[in-house]
Amino acid sequence: MIYICMQLPPVAQELEAQLLAQVPEVHKPRILRYRREEDRLRSLLCWHLLCMGWRQEFGEPLPEIVRKRNGKLYVQEQAHTDDGRYFNFSHCNTGVCCAIGSRELGVDMQEIRTVTHTLQTRCCSAQELAWLAQAEARGQKEQLFALLWSRKEAMGKMDGRGITLDLRTLGWMEDGRLEIPSGMGTEQNFDHSDQTSELLHGRSWYLTEDTALAICYRGERQTHMEQLVQVSLHDMLYSGGC
Repeated sequence: MIYICMQLPPVAQELEAQLLAQVPEVHKPRILRYRREEDRLRSLLCWHLLCMGWRQEFGEPLPEIVRKRNGKLYVQEQAHTDDGRYFNFSHCNTGVCCAIGSRELGVDMQEIRTVTHTLQTRCCSAQELAWLAQAEARGQKEQLFALLWSRKEAMGKMDGRGITLDLRTLGWMEDGRLEIPSGMGTEQNFDHSDQTSELLHGRSWYLTEDTALAICYRGERQTHMEQLVQVSLHDMLYSGGC
């Protein structure tokens, strides 16, 4: 499931303090690293969305969470196993989201905004640049770029390396599958002896006229992992906490 909340509260020190008090101590420094109050608040809301979603998915409070060396968060009990309980979250100026599923996954939410030519060429393949040129002629370049960017971010976040990867090499095939170069995994090994790429599953959406979303995950297609669940701000904040 992908839990989404598009109702962001106004920034308030009282609310930030209230939400921060419920976040595990080990993760507070990373949240407080954000300089902008808006970013700190959205990061805190992601945690509470995760707590709410976890209770709905598994009927229990969120267990202990650890951060692996690559920076990605995992449930402590499965940090080095594969028992089918994964999560990832994202936020932007228009909303927050959290994906929970039975496969290693990455999710990304992007606000649709003006994009420069320099940024396009820095992160898009030749095929994607051609698509963007066609979209520009239709007045839809920004919308398409946000979708492409969210797909690439979701792919990079899946194994924790994020945008440290060469984004031009991360492509989304037209049939809906994802394609990434050999050696994507940093913590796990993949058999690339008879192929040049690893095929993944993914899906993307335009949530609103100014927000794009994408999820990427390994393994067989799991339709339940692609289901969107709209959550109200009230339900997220008052569903039992973390």
